[in-house]
Amino acid sequence: MVDKILFWFGVDYTHYCLSHALQKKIDCEMYAIVDITERPKTFFENQKLVDFNKIWFFHDQIKKQQEKPDFEYLAKFEKKYKLNLWKLIQNERIFLYSNFHKFS
Repeated sequence: MVDKILFWFGVDYTHYCLSHALQKKIDCEMYAIVDITERPKTFFENQKLVDFNKIWFFHDQIKKQQEKPDFEYLAKFEKKYKLNLWKLIQNERIFLYSNFHKFS
């Protein structure tokens, strides 16, 4: 069985560089979730240094979701996996946007 590694790439390229180094040392399948805006997205779409099996762009997924959540399904999910999703949601920057700072 081949090992699989999932990377989460943010605005700095530290984890991308790490994935490049690991690819040279480990025989595995590599996947990436890229949490960046539109402008640097083309870099990840066109890069040839790391051979990813699949790349997902986080912002592509969150922009599309305009439907209401299925609270019954979420309640079953919480019960099945013994999670409190509301604690996770409270700390997620996408759900807890605050216009506190107003820059001039």
